[in-house]
Amino acid sequence: MWAWGSNDYGQLGDGTTTDITTSVQVSGLSSVTAVAAGDNHTIALKPDGRVWACGSNDYGQLGDGTNTNSTTTVQVSSFTVYTSSTGTPSIAAGGEHTIALKSDGTVWGCGSNDEGQLVNGTNTNRRTPVQVSNFNVTSTTPTPTPTPAKGKIFGYVVNVKGTPIKSVLIRLIPEDGGGYRSTYTDEDGFFEFEDLDANTYYSIYARKKGYKQVRKTVSIEDGEEYQVAIVMKKKKKRRSIMYTEPEIDELIQERE
Repeated sequence: MWAWGSNDYGQLGDGTTTDITTSVQVSGLSSVTAVAAGDNHTIALKPDGRVWACGSNDYGQLGDGTNTNSTTTVQVSSFTVYTSSTGTPSIAAGGEHTIALKSDGTVWGCGSNDEGQLVNGTNTNRRTPVQVSNFNVTSTTPTPTPTPAKGKIFGYVVNVKGTPIKSVLIRLIPEDGGGYRSTYTDEDGFFEFEDLDANTYYSIYARKKGYKQVRKTVSIEDGEEYQVAIVMKKKKKRRSIMYTEPEIDELIQERE
């Protein structure tokens, strides 16, 4: 762990009380998983659950049973706290007090208590951790955010008379412009897309030679199966008219 800045009380943990303008390594402290800073003290959590502290100790905020400031880290007395593999913080520092969450869900604190910061029913400062009264964190494992269930879009393509149209190219494009998916309708004009991200808008394009392109926009919710009906109209055929050379001359004369 590295630190810099004000060091009047040894809160940088480098064995001195000299302010530092470039980072220095905290003495004897490595593999730190969490750190917190008060007004003039610093606390750190190691992977084994032990808490270490340095700096000002006027109110017992270092939790080592004394009121002696420390320029190097000292272990908080008889204290092992919850360690989280997900990065959930389990230590905190107030201005002149320290709070920590133990693995059994209880909360403990030490240091200044003149305004009841330690919540133990007194206003007495404590040099070793005391348990916060009537308070328990029932679960120290964060509840994971549920992943939305995948959705499905399916439907039929028919002509204006309701007859299924096979071999229609169906292209599905998500709103965010990500990778599109394609399929063709079967003999019954049926198509489907499965395993789709929920809470997303999709554009559906239906294309077939001789028919006008159709576009629809749909949105599927968490785990929803959305049915689409697509009606395609045939394109109008353009008629070609052939003229003989005398007929062309006659048309030209008429225009003149």
